[in-house]
Amino acid sequence: MSTHVAEVMPDTAQPIGVLMRIPTHLIRPFRKNPRKEKSFTTTDLLELAESIKSEGQKEAITVKKLEGVQPDGCEYELVNGERRLRACTLGEIQFIDAIVKKVGSEGDQHLDSLMQNFMAKPHTHMEISDALAYQYNEVGRSVAELATALGRSTGWVYEYLSFQKLAPELAELMDPSVPKKEQLSRSLAKKIVALPDDLQLEAYHIAMKEGSRAAKLQMASSFIENNADGPRRGRKRKPADDVKLFLAFVRRLGSDAKYLLLMRDPVFRSLVQNRSEAEVRDILGSLKECREQFDQLSHRVESALAEHAIR
Repeated sequence: MSTHVAEVMPDTAQPIGVLMRIPTHLIRPFRKNPRKEKSFTTTDLLELAESIKSEGQKEAITVKKLEGVQPDGCEYELVNGERRLRACTLGEIQFIDAIVKKVGSEGDQHLDSLMQNFMAKPHTHMEISDALAYQYNEVGRSVAELATALGRSTGWVYEYLSFQKLAPELAELMDPSVPKKEQLSRSLAKKIVALPDDLQLEAYHIAMKEGSRAAKLQMASSFIENNADGPRRGRKRKPADDVKLFLAFVRRLGSDAKYLLLMRDPVFRSLVQNRSEAEVRDILGSLKECREQFDQLSHRVESALAEHAIR
C-alpha cells in the first residue's frame, strides 16, 4: 500500500474516495456488522496488530463520515474492516489507513459490509443467515437481488434464509468454534430445518450417533420420512412412530451391509489392503462392537416377544 496518505486530524474535511490516515479513536464500529463478536479472538487480533506495527497496514478500511456532533465523539463509522479496526484499537495503534466512502441507507451499508467481508475471511453459517434475513425482512431486498450481490444462486439464498427456523440450540451448534463431533453441519441443518424444534433436536441427536457424514444424512432422512405425517402436524408422538424409525434403522443397516458383502473380491480386498494396520484394527474393533450391540438388540426383541406371548 502506498505510504503517501494524508494524516487527518479532527475537524478536517475529507474528500470522498481518498486514502486518509484517521485517528483510530474517531471511528466507531457499525452496529449491524454481519460479523458477530465471537468471530474475533483476542489472540488473532493481537497477532494482526503486531503485523501492522512491523509490516504496515496492507489494506485500508472503509468508513463513512458521520453528520453532526456524535454523543460518543466519533466522526466516522466503519463500513468494512472491523477486524483491522479492532486490532488497531487493541494494539493501541493511533492511526489507521482508511478510505472515506459515500454510503446510502443503513441497509446499503450493511449489504456493502456483507459483500466485502464475504469475499475475504468467510462468515459463519449463521452470520450469513442472519445477514440475509436482515436484508430480506427489514431492508426489503429480494432473494434475486441478494443472490446477484453475493454472486450466488437464489437456491443458496433460500437455504441460508431457512436456517432462521433452526432451534436456537442447533443454531449455536453451527458455529465453527464448536467441537467437530458436536458441530451441526450445513448439510445436516438443511435436512432437519423443516421439522418443529423438538423434532429437529431429536433428529440431530439421532443422526450424530452415526460415524460418517453420509450416514448422518441418511439417518436424518429416515427420521424425517418417518415423522412427515405425524409429529410435524402437532400430534403427540406415539409408539408407532418409534416402530417406524426402528424398522427404517434395521433395514438401512441391512441394506448397507448387503452392499458391502456383494462387492467384488478385488474391490473389497483393496478397501482393507490399502489401509494401515491401525486402521484395520479399528475397523475390526468397530465391527466387533457393532456385532455385540446387535446381539443385545436381538436379545431384547426376542425377550419382548416372549413376554408378549406369555401374556
